[in-house]
Amino acid sequence: MNLGNDKYLDLIKQSTRKPNFVNNLGERIEKLVIVNEKDSIKITTRECIDKRICRVINDILKLHEFR
Repeated sequence: MNLGNDKYLDLIKQSTRKPNFVNNLGERIEKLVIVNEKDSIKITTRECIDKRICRVINDILKLHEFR
């Protein structure tokens, strides 16, 4: 966990970090193609997906400030 001398302070700092959107997508990541372009990340679907799953993916990406 990379804790230094002040373990409590380091734990607090790590807990306030924004989670990675890839971790939040979980198994849904298999349905997406993620391409790192020069100054942006492009996300597209691999196949036609259920509307409900699509909404969840969109909500996760909006939380991480994707447009």
